[in-house]
Amino acid sequence: MESLTYVLESLVIKTIKALKRLLRYDIDMLLDQVDDFSAIVEDHRLASWSMRLHEELHNLAFIEEEAVTHRMKVLEDELKVLSKKKEELHLSNKDEIAILLAKRRNLARLEVKTKDLGEGLKKIIEDLVTTKKYKRALEDMQTMALDAAPDV
Repeated sequence: MESLTYVLESLVIKTIKALKRLLRYDIDMLLDQVDDFSAIVEDHRLASWSMRLHEELHNLAFIEEEAVTHRMKVLEDELKVLSKKKEELHLSNKDEIAILLAKRRNLARLEVKTKDLGEGLKKIIEDLVTTKKYKRALEDMQTMALDAAPDV
């Protein structure tokens, strides 16, 4: 696509050359060249319209570029906020994971203690059963001894 400057220069040069050619004619011949002059004017009008259209397109492109730049800035600011939140969540999760791991270690320690206490309780219950058995045996022996001792 040709640049606007090149198009304008070629149109201006074309118009100047056409006007120079017309100016070489005398007045009577100029009246015969009305169609040529009208064509020059029409070309000039189209060139002006084309130039305005190009300017408008450039303005629209500039406005669009500014809007995109602004939107990029807004998105970059949002990204900074989200990155900061992500980092805060990461640190928070890290702390919570450390707490959970500490609780898990405590739970494991308590489970071991519970198992040890359960085994100790079984031993105590076995000893209690044995003690009750020996107590009954002693009571039975005492009763037999007392029954045998009335003679004494």
